[in-house]
Amino acid sequence: MIKVIIHGLGGIGQRIARNAVERKSLEIVGAITARKEDLGKDLGELLGMDRSVGVEVTSSLTKLLEKQKVDVVMDATFSWVEDIKAFLFESVSAGCNFISVCEELAYPWGNNPRLCHEIDEEAKAQSVTVLGTGINPGFFGDLIPLAFTAACKTVDQVTFTRTTDAAGLGPSALDPFAIGKTLKEFETRLKAGQLKGFTGHRECIMEIADTLCWQISDIQRTIEPQVTECDRRGPFFRIAPGMVCGVKQETKGIGENGEVLIALTLRVVFQPDEASSAEDAAKGYGPGNFITIKGDPGLEVQVQGLTDAAGVTAIHAVNAIPYVVNARPGFLSPRDFPPFVPRKQ
Repeated sequence: MIKVIIHGLGGIGQRIARNAVERKSLEIVGAITARKEDLGKDLGELLGMDRSVGVEVTSSLTKLLEKQKVDVVMDATFSWVEDIKAFLFESVSAGCNFISVCEELAYPWGNNPRLCHEIDEEAKAQSVTVLGTGINPGFFGDLIPLAFTAACKTVDQVTFTRTTDAAGLGPSALDPFAIGKTLKEFETRLKAGQLKGFTGHRECIMEIADTLCWQISDIQRTIEPQVTECDRRGPFFRIAPGMVCGVKQETKGIGENGEVLIALTLRVVFQPDEASSAEDAAKGYGPGNFITIKGDPGLEVQVQGLTDAAGVTAIHAVNAIPYVVNARPGFLSPRDFPPFVPRKQ
């Protein structure tokens, strides 16, 4: 039985917890939230289950790590490594493997190699593994395109376009895109450089480039808003007509000669019902994942389904747990692993 602490119980964290509860090979021994109103609840109650799971929701990772031996800390809190650094090092120092859906953690070597080296050295010293994973990065934006390049003699360009439903995310996850805000606020934040958008494209680009031995001289990003015409009500959030309900973010990896080597496009849209899905499809925000590889031979791949970003991220992260527990020590990336197929429970 693998003992797991769920660190972070927002939209994705709750889905991770539900998936973990259902796995017979996993035992949740702790659950942590920053929401004061949820402290003291049984995890089953917080998740809306019809039974208790015998785990009290708390706020202290330190106390849980001091209390018992834990195999894995599963983190679902922030998108930037600096924001989870304290949790990560505390977990690793306690001898715990650490998995996070922090997008930057999937491949931060290009941004912060010194910190990556520190994480790797500490993980090796404690004989544990650190991994950042999810659906994008961790699967669609990096591993799937790379897998298809295996059929090519030469590769000249990789492009990937994904439309994902954000209805399962909470306000904190939507705020980096200004989803739920007015168009004026979106434009103000964009102009001021305060719109973070999706964190993960840069990491995917560097992972693909390093694997294909490409040199990236520049990474360029653009973000465009989508405004809703209908009222949208999700499980954690509501967006009124006239507000920003989605964004189109395109990130390009530019080669040394100015050519676009990698182009990643993500359309994040809040689609809680059929009316909103129909409106979005008419505007070109239909579901799907499209990969194009220019080379010899060229390939075009379309993958339908898997548009629920929070749900698929949670499943992929939980599927990773037994692989990480048995992996070599150190700070690893998604390309160090086979696809995380669900093991028999």
